[in-house]
Amino acid sequence: GMLIDPHSAVGRAAARRQIQPDRETPMVTLATAHPGKFPDAVQEATGQTPALPERYADLREREERYEILPNDLQAVESFIKARI
Repeated sequence: GMLIDPHSAVGRAAARRQIQPDRETPMVTLATAHPGKFPDAVQEATGQTPALPERYADLREREERYEILPNDLQAVESFIKARI
C-alpha cells in the first residue's frame, strides 16, 4: 500500500464508504499533504515514522504562511484563480 497523510486518509475512507455498494464505480481521491508533515499521527496509526523529503527538511523552521478568506465561494474561487 501507499503511506498517506491523515487528512488524505479520511478522504479516502469516505470515498471507499461511498462506493461500497458498487465496487465497479471508479473513484479519484487526492492527497493533500506529505505524511512526513504529520509524523506523530502517522506513527500512531501505522507504526511507521515517515521522513520528510529533503526539500522539506527545514519545514518546521519555516515561517507559517496563510490567508484568511471570508466564508464565500466566490471569494475562494477568486483567490485561487488569481494564483494559478
